[in-house]
Amino acid sequence: MEEDGRTAPFEASLVPYATDERRTPHGRCRRAPFHGPVARALGLNDWFSSEVWRASLIELVGTASLVFLSILGTTSCLNSSFTSPPLAIGLINGLLLTLHILAMAPASGGHVNPSITIATFFAGLTSLPRAAFYIVAQFAGSVLGAACARGVLPPVLATRYLLTGCTVSLPQLPLPPSPPLLPFVNSTSSNTSITSTPPPPFSPPSGLSIAQGLLSESIFTFALLFIAFGVALDQTQGALFGPIIAPIIIGVILSLLIFISGAIAPPGYTGVGMNPARCFGPAAAMGSEAGVLWENLWVFLVGPLLGALALGLLYNLVPPNHASVYSDPEQGMFHMFRVKAAAGAAGASGAIAAADGEAAGDGGRDGASSLLLHEKAPMLQDSLQGTGKPNLGAGSLDMRDTVQIVHE
Repeated sequence: MEEDGRTAPFEASLVPYATDERRTPHGRCRRAPFHGPVARALGLNDWFSSEVWRASLIELVGTASLVFLSILGTTSCLNSSFTSPPLAIGLINGLLLTLHILAMAPASGGHVNPSITIATFFAGLTSLPRAAFYIVAQFAGSVLGAACARGVLPPVLATRYLLTGCTVSLPQLPLPPSPPLLPFVNSTSSNTSITSTPPPPFSPPSGLSIAQGLLSESIFTFALLFIAFGVALDQTQGALFGPIIAPIIIGVILSLLIFISGAIAPPGYTGVGMNPARCFGPAAAMGSEAGVLWENLWVFLVGPLLGALALGLLYNLVPPNHASVYSDPEQGMFHMFRVKAAAGAAGASGAIAAADGEAAGDGGRDGASSLLLHEKAPMLQDSLQGTGKPNLGAGSLDMRDTVQIVHE
């Protein structure tokens, strides 16, 4: 993506910085070598951008750290005497995600999840080259983190919990040989008979069906992305929650989703993954020793992809700024009421009344006058900051070059 021959701000950061700070890295903006609509559509500048490559390296290292700590934390919960392991696992993974987003966002946006990257690509917030580099880095980092976790964990724990990989169901396993059954004597009839039923040769399957697992992954991933987009990737909401609260909310919703899916999960189902890289890493690190992780791995790859695609389509069909009456000063009464109320609360009514007199001296048109406050906009902004009320900011008052107030 480019902007007037320069690389455009990266808008897909999970930490909602101010608009001028959403640039890779250190807020710098380099001259783009390719120009024009074709180069912009293909993202040619990002293919050769050193910022994108460095951001991808951060995604690799950050994903490796997240997967490593997630495996160790989840294994500790399963191997301890917690009364509710899903709750503890959810809290640990939610906290880890929040900390990694805060640590990585200045350099890469803090995705650490191919689902986030794919959703931002479908929403038009991430270019194709950056998305491709991020996804490759995230899968590679997951494998690296899982391999390190396997090297740290005792072999018995790594094998028992399969590095806390993702499974939809456990296959039918041969039952161990059992002792002979005692004969059952049927004495209710006139002819006494002795019968016995041999045990089944295989254990019944456990877990969810493939359709249930795929549906769970899609819906839970969509829920996670919906909250992430709503609190961090929407600039209006990001300004409301700030760069600290938004990652915390994302970590909280992840904890809730992990707890919900884990608490109702039948034996054999590990709960939703919502992160294809997190499920791929343990399977790759365990190799052929854990064939069950590979058997239904595609469910944890395709399910989040469907959820990300659905969120991207929703974002394009109903973008956050679709209600133009809240942002266009020339449309709707909400903006007029908001500006007038803010001006009254700030004690700026005198300045507006004086400006009204100036506009009235110039003559009105159809009983209405339009007032352009070039120099009064900063005064109004500063007065708002001095009140005990929340500072709406210049963006919410639509002080681009002027503030236009429509009078009756």
